[in-house]
Amino acid sequence: MNAKFSVSRRAFLRNAALTGAVAATWNLAPSSAMTESRKGPTWIEHTLRWGQLTLVEDDPGKFDPQFWLDYGMAPRTRTERADVFSYKHQRWLAGLPPRTAATVQALAAQFSRGGTEGLENPNVFQTPEVVAAGGLKALKIVGSPGDLLRETKQRMFAA
Repeated sequence: MNAKFSVSRRAFLRNAALTGAVAATWNLAPSSAMTESRKGPTWIEHTLRWGQLTLVEDDPGKFDPQFWLDYGMAPRTRTERADVFSYKHQRWLAGLPPRTAATVQALAAQFSRGGTEGLENPNVFQTPEVVAAGGLKALKIVGSPGDLLRETKQRMFAA
């Protein structure tokens, strides 16, 4: 009972293509009667994240309970993340010079509209909101604009 089952890559692809062709030719899509009988989404469609927690002997020293608490939380939209950033980091923003804080808030608004790509766009400092808030000059007041932008991103993604 120790038989090995092996299929070559070529045979697998041939069989997969043949199966797909047969399904398309015979129109094996579910019938409308089957789909109409199902009312609403199933529990599988409501699940936010799938994962398995397996601990081994060296995990007690490396276990991060906060990660697992956060893992089960519902993911946030970009707008929610930008709003939470502004709320949770009010004290940090208040400690920055006013024009710098306004520029960081304008960058958070850019994230809300364009996500990570919006923040990492080379033209982000030419957008009207960021320019009106003080732009790159305002970020240079506290030091390296790159360091401040990196810290802003870290705080935004942790929010």
